Amino acid sequence: MFYHPDYYRYSQDGEYYEPAQQSVDTIPWDASTVQRVIADTDAEYWEQHGLSMGSSGPLPRIPPSDLAGALGSSDSTLPPVSPGAFCTYVPLRKERRIIPQHTSEWEGTTLDYVGQEVIFAVRGGDVGISLAQASSRSAMPHLENGEAPWFSLNDQRFSEISSKISLRIDFDGYPNYTRQIMSLRATRSSDPIALREMARKIAQDTKKYLEMHNGGVAELQLDGSTYGLGDIFLFRLRRISKGSWRPEYYIERH
Repeated sequence: MFYHPDYYRYSQDGEYYEPAQQSVDTIPWDASTVQRVIADTDAEYWEQHGLSMGSSGPLPRIPPSDLAGALGSSDSTLPPVSPGAFCTYVPLRKERRIIPQHTSEWEGTTLDYVGQEVIFAVRGGDVGISLAQASSRSAMPHLENGEAPWFSLNDQRFSEISSKISLRIDFDGYPNYTRQIMSLRATRSSDPIALREMARKIAQDTKKYLEMHNGGVAELQLDGSTYGLGDIFLFRLRRISKGSWRPEYYIERH
């Protein structure tokens, strides 16, 4: 994702800090935090200024040593991330826009669930799978690691995930939608379901959500335009409370 160099800030407990004015020791700059801050501040900046999300090309994986350059900054005071860690960037090109969603009061604070997210990457270094493809019974051949578990049991970031999670979709202008979906297999080992299965469950519920509020038609009305399932792309599933997760989407602009 293209990071705007004039909008570089860090959010903690509702306050915002300019890194140039803060001691690096006061800011916990780990890979997951950097990833979240980049995504959140980028989205807010572009939306506030009526601009398009943009990048010069996909930046799916960038080593920490290249982080300053990736942020468009050569500032040597930029705090380093953890050695050996990698940051994931979401490449949102100029013709794409993140679909805005409500923020609920019960959601965790900014840092409670940092890094607890799943990116739906596709082959070729891009991200996002269309709801039309994900909601069908196709094998999703372009989804990276589609047959792998949607999260790793050995990853400490994903702790205390029960057999069902609450999926919450809150598009602006639409009522809130909550539904429990299976996240673990009903087996003795209770393994996580495959990533493609999670994508399909999310897509099918999103389709149902849109149909409920559009007279049975799976379309999204946004800023005077109509978008079908082929225009809406699921790119991330983010944890927002202990048991709740929010899928995030972008649309291809008409």
